[in-house]
Amino acid sequence: MAGPNILASEVLTYLCDHPDSQDSLEGIARWWILERTIQCRLSEVERALAWLVVRGRLLQERTLDGVVYYRANPKCLSDETKIRQALGGESKPNTARKVNDFEHKFQTKEFKYERNSKRTC
Repeated sequence: MAGPNILASEVLTYLCDHPDSQDSLEGIARWWILERTIQCRLSEVERALAWLVVRGRLLQERTLDGVVYYRANPKCLSDETKIRQALGGESKPNTARKVNDFEHKFQTKEFKYERNSKRTC
C-alpha cells in the first residue's frame, strides 16, 4: 500500500499534467491514481513480454496498423503443462515467488546472459 507522500506526489503530478482537473475522492482514486499506475506498469509489462518472446514462450504478431498481439507458443505449452503436472500444479503463492524471481533475474546480468544464449522451449 502506498503511503500518503507517494499518493500526494501522484495527485500533484496528475494536476501538473491536467491543471484544470477536478474530481471526487472516488474519481481521483479510480482515474487519476489508477491512470498513473497503469502508465508506470506498461513499461514493466512490455519488458516482461519481450523477455517471454526472447525465450520462445510467446509469439508476437504485428498487424497492418502496427498493433502487436502476443499469444502462447504452442510448442511450449506442452512443456509447461508437463512441468506443472510433475510439480502437482502451481499454487498462487508459488507463482508470485516465481514472478519476483523473474523480475530479479530480468534486472540483473542473468537476463543478458540468458537472452544471448538464444534458448527456446
